[in-house]
Amino acid sequence: MVTVHATAWAPTCSLLMPSVPMGSCRTDPHSPRKPHFDPFTSPHEISHSAPANVAATLLQFLTVKRTIMESEASQQDIDARITLLQRRRNALSPAGRVPVEVLSEILLLSTRTPDVPNQFKQRTENYIPTLCHVSHFWRSVALGCPRLWVEVDLNATTEARRVEFAFEQAQPMPVSLHVDLEGSGGSPSSHSTRGQSITGLDTAARLIWETKLSSLNFRGSMESLQGLILVLPNGPSLRAVRIILSGEPDRDWRWEGPNLSRHIVLQGNVPQLRSLVLTRCTISPMSPLIHSASSLTDADLMIPQSSNITELTDALRKIPRIEALTLRFVHPLQRGSPNEYGVREGHGSFSRARATGLMLG
Repeated sequence: MVTVHATAWAPTCSLLMPSVPMGSCRTDPHSPRKPHFDPFTSPHEISHSAPANVAATLLQFLTVKRTIMESEASQQDIDARITLLQRRRNALSPAGRVPVEVLSEILLLSTRTPDVPNQFKQRTENYIPTLCHVSHFWRSVALGCPRLWVEVDLNATTEARRVEFAFEQAQPMPVSLHVDLEGSGGSPSSHSTRGQSITGLDTAARLIWETKLSSLNFRGSMESLQGLILVLPNGPSLRAVRIILSGEPDRDWRWEGPNLSRHIVLQGNVPQLRSLVLTRCTISPMSPLIHSASSLTDADLMIPQSSNITELTDALRKIPRIEALTLRFVHPLQRGSPNEYGVREGHGSFSRARATGLMLG
């Protein structure tokens, strides 16, 4: 009975399970093991199946690399197309149809320097740098016209990188430097530890050695002026100098004082100087700065008490093109008086064919 029962169930078992050779489910310690690929083994230890695996991996790597290169090329093509579309869009605008030279002249008229009495009140600071952020077209126009950058503004918060960028864009045109440090008095060392104003001032003082300077307009403390004027190079292209010193009136600083005369390198080389205005800053009529200004037409000066009529007459001979001259004779009075500066009357002849005005005060 047992034999017959086993024989009847045998076909059913063969249908549920695959036929397995007898003894294959047992581990035979004497049977050879299947080769295994180890990437860290030496070439001598790699089995015969390793070359096929390496070839497949290399093929996969090359495929991925080709896909990446195609993606990068596609991105570059997209960027080029976007740039081209932006230029076409800018060309379709009304401004894009106007020649660049005409646009530059329009911008120059809209950002021109105001008149001298108000130029510290109506300066359009950061106008041109802001224009560079309007569009690609306006940026190319602004960066392609050096005349738009010749007016360099420097105040108590101007960063050094902005001053340097403006000087670079203005090349090779002469630069007109406007420094307004009103209310930021103090020594240069205090500026460097307190903010960035002295950083911008130092940058301008360094860059004017490397470029041409057409005019200098300064308003600030005596210490800040010394940080700039002591390194001012010889200026054959310098046409205008206007300095307004702030601070206490009794701190009279002379242009060629005993402590500063050997450091001033501007004196004696300003043949193109047309306008010279010095406020709260006395200058001697015998100064080499005045004697070298043969093209001077407008001057407003403060004369120290040691000057005499002979020096004034000699100075007038050195400036034959003078048209308007204002001389203020200054001498200190007793400290504590309402007006610590007094006026000394001066007398003398003034005969110039081109002169339109003379003021002695």
